[in-house]
Amino acid sequence: MSNEAGRSHHLRPGSAAAQVAAKSQPKAQTPAAAAPQKPVTPQKPLTGEQRQIMICEAAYYLAEHRGFEGGHELDDWLIAEREIDAVIAGGKRPAAAHS
Repeated sequence: MSNEAGRSHHLRPGSAAAQVAAKSQPKAQTPAAAAPQKPVTPQKPLTGEQRQIMICEAAYYLAEHRGFEGGHELDDWLIAEREIDAVIAGGKRPAAAHS
């Protein structure tokens, strides 16, 4: 099991951070369709703006899951912030953060 795959298992399935992180998972390819391997390059650190966008997306997913019922905006934000920070600390960078 790769290190990245090992980290992804501690995100709650269906959690907002898991939904944001899932965007970065590579799509399975058949061996014939697989492109030649590129050298692995280190990722740039996230900017504050990229982190903010990721938190916004995760908070949106939380609100969506609740049917956009009002009165939970701060809770959604704080939960999303914790989840995204945990993903970032684990070294996983969702596609939404790439630019």
